[in-house]
Amino acid sequence: MGVTIKGSQEAKKSLRQLPVRAANALRDEGDIQLKFLAKRAAANAPVDIGDLRSAIKASVEKHGTVVEGEIICDVPYALEMHEGDYPLGEKSALEPGTPEGGVGRKFMERAIQHNSLAVDKELGKSQLDMLKKMEGEAKK
Repeated sequence: MGVTIKGSQEAKKSLRQLPVRAANALRDEGDIQLKFLAKRAAANAPVDIGDLRSAIKASVEKHGTVVEGEIICDVPYALEMHEGDYPLGEKSALEPGTPEGGVGRKFMERAIQHNSLAVDKELGKSQLDMLKKMEGEAKK
């Protein structure tokens, strides 16, 4: 079973490029949004000497038209600090509050939950902007 596209060569070319251009736009905006979420998670993370906060990183990869992203924290005690029940240390207690509820456990989860609607909106906007750009190119 195949698909036949009728129309101008420019329209055919544009339609063939759509999946790749959509993935590129998603990768670019995804990188921005995941870095934002990683920054928010770091602001929520407990602090002693700063290793936990500095270890929180964002990564986005594109494989063909598949875009994958993640926020990671690669210190051995990250899971315990995220999930555990512990009293905050002196430095953490002195940290200012954050929009996501302040310094403490569930620092990554809270950053994602609090900001997910805004991130989704920006990712959607990047796709619309890409389509508008393609529409403008087609009109030329």
